[in-house]
Amino acid sequence: MIQMRLLILSIFYVSLWTQPVMATDFHFLTEIEDVEREAWWLISKNRLKSTTTPWRALEKALNDHKQIKKKLPASSLCQKMQVLEKSGEWIITSHCLATPVQLAKLLKKSDTLWSIEIPTASFKEHFGLQTSIYSNSLKCDFETNKSGVLQKLQCPVYARDLNSEEWVELKDFNYAKKEKELMNIQGSIKSQFEIVATLSTVIPQFGDITVKEVRIPQKPAEGSLNAPPSR
Repeated sequence: MIQMRLLILSIFYVSLWTQPVMATDFHFLTEIEDVEREAWWLISKNRLKSTTTPWRALEKALNDHKQIKKKLPASSLCQKMQVLEKSGEWIITSHCLATPVQLAKLLKKSDTLWSIEIPTASFKEHFGLQTSIYSNSLKCDFETNKSGVLQKLQCPVYARDLNSEEWVELKDFNYAKKEKELMNIQGSIKSQFEIVATLSTVIPQFGDITVKEVRIPQKPAEGSLNAPPSR
């Protein structure tokens, strides 16, 4: 099963790298979505809802701002967005409510180096209610080639709800197209602020995918039948 999954991932990433990309558009945002989708499948065995992802909504807002005509998959998110551009920085806000809400800040550091910050509370449908409470924002640095194709992605802060009671917090969420390790994910599963499991996932360019989840024994709550007597 793992070998078959690796083959599927290999085919997926080859197709990702060879897509024709306009140097002027923001296609790298939906490429980040593709990486996130594959990572989340390995972590949770669940697929992301494509209609609530922030990446394609942000790409559409930026393309509209630049008057780039490009058809993107449908999104269920509100499309009333405004982009403020200044010296290689784009601030995207939503105007669906009475008060504007900041959706993302994209910064172009050089021709190929970028960073993005997305408040999790602005995309509760994607990140989840717990994550929007316990983790303020998603932060990522990434690199493209001169044609705008994603080459590397590093997210030192990434979080997302796993289920109704637990959420995932990653301290290392790294993707590199040409490195020995295609993807390296390290983090934990939390219940509120308490760590209940550790996570480690490594996808090499060649070989077996490694997925480890180690549950941490929890101390019985005070007053429960299994709790030790108080001294």
